[in-house]
Amino acid sequence: MRKLLPCGLALACLVAVTAVALAAPPPPSGGAPPTFGGHAVFCPGKYALCIKAYCPTPNGPPTAGQKINCECDIIDGWSMGPDPCSDRLKNLISTYSNLYNPGHKTVSCPSTTTLWAWCYGAPCTPDPNNPQKAVCSCPVVQSAAVILVPENECTTAACNKVWSAATPGESKFANDYFFKVGKEKGANPPAASCSGPATQGGAGGER
Repeated sequence: MRKLLPCGLALACLVAVTAVALAAPPPPSGGAPPTFGGHAVFCPGKYALCIKAYCPTPNGPPTAGQKINCECDIIDGWSMGPDPCSDRLKNLISTYSNLYNPGHKTVSCPSTTTLWAWCYGAPCTPDPNNPQKAVCSCPVVQSAAVILVPENECTTAACNKVWSAATPGESKFANDYFFKVGKEKGANPPAASCSGPATQGGAGGER
């Protein structure tokens, strides 16, 4: 045991240093939207990616504030989330990356009556029948939203269903910040809007 102690201490120090290194730098000018809780930490590991997740509503339209299940993908890689890296190794949650930006564009749903799901930081359960899928419990929001869709499905018809999405401000923050911090780790550039060319903040936020 005595021979293992120095190694254990070294490992503890390495973990501490790594945690500091992985903490995201200060948000860009303007700060993070309040819904991000001021937390946007970059970590490697498994996470649930809900950026283009559909949220079935078999019992009819949900109401704002209601929790709804969204069908997300389990990914192993870098992501941005609200919890410390150590917690995210223990519990699967929905965090953000722009992995699916290539081949997709964003649809704006300007109506304040749009119903969508805010999945950033939502708890998720792996699908026992498919190790690459997870079901995340996300609160329903009613407001204008931005949705990520396949580039050949640029239509506002998407606004009539419940998807994991973000407000325009949340979308811009997530994309600008993730690309700014993560481009050295292979982050994709922002996706183009269905109504215009690609710009910083063009892709849908963590959904």
